Amino acid sequence: MDGYLHFFRKNSPLKRILTILLMALCWLLSPLSLTAQHTTSAISGNVSDGKTPIQEAVVTIVHEPTGTHYYVFTNKQGNYVINNILVGGPYTVRVERLNYKSLVVQGVEAPIGETVVVDAILNPSPQRINEVTIYNDGERSSMNINRSGTSILINSGEIEMIPSVSRNMYDVLKMIPQSVTNETGAAIGGSNHRGSFITVDGASFNNAFGIGSSLPAGGTPISLESIDQIGVNITPFNVRHSGFQGGAINMVTKHGTNEWHGSVYDYFTSSDMHGKRVADYLLNTSPTLNNFMGFTLGGPIVKDKLFFFLNGEYTVDHVAGSNVHARSDESQTYGGSTGFNRPTSAQMDGILDFLDSRFGYNPGRYQDYTVSTPDFKAFARLDWADNAPAFANKTAKSPNTR
Repeated sequence: MDGYLHFFRKNSPLKRILTILLMALCWLLSPLSLTAQHTTSAISGNVSDGKTPIQEAVVTIVHEPTGTHYYVFTNKQGNYVINNILVGGPYTVRVERLNYKSLVVQGVEAPIGETVVVDAILNPSPQRINEVTIYNDGERSSMNINRSGTSILINSGEIEMIPSVSRNMYDVLKMIPQSVTNETGAAIGGSNHRGSFITVDGASFNNAFGIGSSLPAGGTPISLESIDQIGVNITPFNVRHSGFQGGAINMVTKHGTNEWHGSVYDYFTSSDMHGKRVADYLLNTSPTLNNFMGFTLGGPIVKDKLFFFLNGEYTVDHVAGSNVHARSDESQTYGGSTGFNRPTSAQMDGILDFLDSRFGYNPGRYQDYTVSTPDFKAFARLDWADNAPAFANKTAKSPNTR
């Protein structure tokens, strides 16, 4: 503080003003951290010999798809926690301590925003013997004492299995019993759909103006093919969640791994695939087209270090315009269920000719038209993993330890 006051006294008034503005900016931005949503996971647990805690046991967590390593020591109570790990899995948890038998737990899944508990009981072993491997089950268990409210996880496998003609995230959110979902939004926990807080990798995708659908551009902010997991917190009482009513929808995108993977997809529907007749009644239909075309590609740039994931998508969307027509002549009935408006075709053609001859402006067709809305989506993600063993000096010597 003395150094700061010395700086404040010795510098010019301009620097004082800049210092005050900087302090004000930091004060204004500080509340924004309260509205941050979870985009990572955590693994914690306790290590003991069955009776007493084991201190300074080395816990190594490996994200198998990317080879990312996390290291930590247990404290005096035998507890450990590793925060901010990649969501999903599977993870392999390895616990080591000199004079104890190593323990490996495989197949651990870390859902978004959850703390997975992996406890370990080590058996004394003065001599090196074969390790014990335990395959974890119950990875989707809803019994988690670390939760602070109702939360639901939808993983990438479930997203792929859900039938969705519109390729819209609201189709996926229909899996949540506490939501009322349609093409404009998802009302969660009894709140209005505009009260939901939507993030993608922690970035806000809310409709700040509250008009139209609940997202600025409608639909899904990025392609469903780029979504790895969707976590929904329903009216949580955790103080770290704020800035919304009803539910927080947190989406996490896919990332590259050590294995190359990619896909090419095309979702297509049109009016030619719809029925045109009910019994003997011929329906008055207009041509429509909805086609999603895209690709995904992910893999390593530097194995175990640098990964990438790409997604590009183009949507062709032709929607039929108004199905109400102009009258053929003055004697024709209009309004109600007739399917005709008051102006006649001759009157509408006269307006078109006037605009074209007088102003050189052609407003287009006034009936039997379609609305075309092209949509381009592009997504790219880079991930860097620092796998340097920070606790190498204290790590138990083992041929399988990196």
